[in-house]
Amino acid sequence: MNEKKGLKIRKYFKGKAGLYTTMLITSFATILFAFLFTEVIHATGKVEFCSSCHEMGTFVETYERDTHGGANKVGVKADCTSCHLPQDSQIDHVATKVVSGTKEVVMHITGNYSEKKYYDNRKNREDFVYSSGCISCHQEIESGKVKTDNEKAKKMHTYYLSKKGTDIKIECVSCHTDVGHNGELRKELIDMDTYPNEKQKEEE
Repeated sequence: MNEKKGLKIRKYFKGKAGLYTTMLITSFATILFAFLFTEVIHATGKVEFCSSCHEMGTFVETYERDTHGGANKVGVKADCTSCHLPQDSQIDHVATKVVSGTKEVVMHITGNYSEKKYYDNRKNREDFVYSSGCISCHQEIESGKVKTDNEKAKKMHTYYLSKKGTDIKIECVSCHTDVGHNGELRKELIDMDTYPNEKQKEEE
């Protein structure tokens, strides 16, 4: 009885039937993997996941008081990865997530962390805050249809668009230095007694 059943199963792996069976199994496995992979990527980009490490405490608190963290009339939130991972390429998105995530995990495990290091790294913000994330929501900037009476803002957004794709392109955070954290990181991550001196150095 068992032998006959075995023979019946084997016929699906022979000839054309075998090819179709293999294709079906491969397709199912690919879809399952893609679904699980997408779910993992999505889950590890949530604020709840990012805030599970104590190092992120200050960043989460200031984010939650920011417009992008839900402090707005409709409660819309951007995830951490909406800003801190590229949004214009899935390959770049995943690759950057793997690299940056690995660095964060290593820093957490080794204890190689200090708020001063994070503050000092703000000068490199153009390397870890992606304009593609900003543009994915603020599409009026990309289209050149910014609705504002602020002439300086119009001028700078026009300048931003003119430099896209060139060797001297600028990022949104080149001007919006404290975006996403309610403008609080300066005072949260440094000694306020030394802040005036730090600010003067930046302006110079």
